[in-house]
Amino acid sequence: MSKDTPPTEFPRVLKACESVDRSQWALADAVLAEIGPPNRSRGHDGTLKTIELMSVWLAERGYEYTPSSLYSLRAVAFMFPKKERRVDMPFSCYRYLRSVKLMGEFMEQRAEGSRPTVSEVRGWRAKRDGTDEPPSPTKATPAVQFSQATEEATQAAKRALAIMQAHKGEVGDVEKLTNPVLHAWLRVRTKAGVKSTNGVREGVSS
Repeated sequence: MSKDTPPTEFPRVLKACESVDRSQWALADAVLAEIGPPNRSRGHDGTLKTIELMSVWLAERGYEYTPSSLYSLRAVAFMFPKKERRVDMPFSCYRYLRSVKLMGEFMEQRAEGSRPTVSEVRGWRAKRDGTDEPPSPTKATPAVQFSQATEEATQAAKRALAIMQAHKGEVGDVEKLTNPVLHAWLRVRTKAGVKSTNGVREGVSS
């Protein structure tokens, strides 16, 4: 798909969110499958716009994931292919290890028999790197910034969804939907070509 025409629906990610166990690996793999692997463009290939749209699209369906968290999930899934994942290590640990090489180093130096913890990984990384502070989890690099408008749009989508659910799909309280943030959300979605959610646009006055 061309970078100028990002997808407007993300069925694989939604399926992962709707699963009973809500596996972080399943969600991370779904985000990676929908968007594709990272590259040297640092998001300038349209990836960031797609992740922002995904965040809003999920919020409209009742699942709260910020663009930054989706970016992080995708990075972990890419850095740790399925064949490199361990059943005895929590997903959160991988966010601090950041590479298969570091995971190998970490497992070699620890005693077997216990399940690794995030605090253990953080402490090991701080000692290994010779720093007082443990590393931050895998996330968007400083050069990768998501727009404030999209974060606000995500929150507005959640509020709109709650109102729709309260009225069983029929927006009856128009006043609650005529706020600046929701209007900003609608503008972001319209500009990006996202289809309207049934019942929302009809209930918003311009």
